[in-house]
Amino acid sequence: MEIPFLTLAALTRNTNDAGSGDRLNLTINIGGIDVAVAEFVANHPRSRGYLRRAEAVVSFQTTSLTDSSVRIGTRGDDAWAPQHILLIGQDSRNRVHPIAMETDLTQWLSTDASEGALTIPLRLLAPAQLNTPIRRVLLVVRTANEDDAGTDDPVQLQITGSGTIFFSQAINTQDDLDRGKSNWYEFPVVATSAFTLSDLRNAHAEATLTMLGDDAWLPSGLFLFGLDTASGRPTQVIPLAEQAVWRDGWLSTDADEGREVAHLHI
Repeated sequence: MEIPFLTLAALTRNTNDAGSGDRLNLTINIGGIDVAVAEFVANHPRSRGYLRRAEAVVSFQTTSLTDSSVRIGTRGDDAWAPQHILLIGQDSRNRVHPIAMETDLTQWLSTDASEGALTIPLRLLAPAQLNTPIRRVLLVVRTANEDDAGTDDPVQLQITGSGTIFFSQAINTQDDLDRGKSNWYEFPVVATSAFTLSDLRNAHAEATLTMLGDDAWLPSGLFLFGLDTASGRPTQVIPLAEQAVWRDGWLSTDADEGREVAHLHI
């Protein structure tokens, strides 16, 4: 599958000085040749979450990748300590293809060798399968960088279909969904309630984001995934819903400010 667009999602470690305002550089290497490069701009010193989209300089075929093909690096000496990193590809038809992922990282990134490594590899994910049980739900979302785009009100995430609630979680945002900020949310799925992408499609399921207050919120991009492990690095990251570029406008319980519910196709 040829990939012209890339999105980088990450969570910064919750430790002193872990954030960075420097640009990130992604390299795709196949057979010793750098076939694609993408740069990702800084994001409010990557205080916790990170979600940015970029166009690859040259599109590439995912079938040619190996575990040593994908590397992420930094362009500056303002060291960054990532906890989790996920690389997402999108093809020309906007279909989502999770490419590589690392979790529970301990390495720092910096151009200053005394502070960290210049680059680190990201291992490939296995192709998502329709019948893989989903053990966790991952939501990565970015709030628009516009006046009043952030919200302090909670948001309800649900996955429903054919009268069944497959997943439901209230996100108590506090200051998470501030203007221009990105967030990484992981939620467990009870083992006895695990579901598959096939289950969702058979039930004609959809994901919804419901505002639980009138403090309007404007996202700028969102991805929803299922993970096949209850903890640690997943083997499969299963695309459930996306709006890499948000299309549903403002969200609010106040009809004069926006819609209360955003419907995300699965």
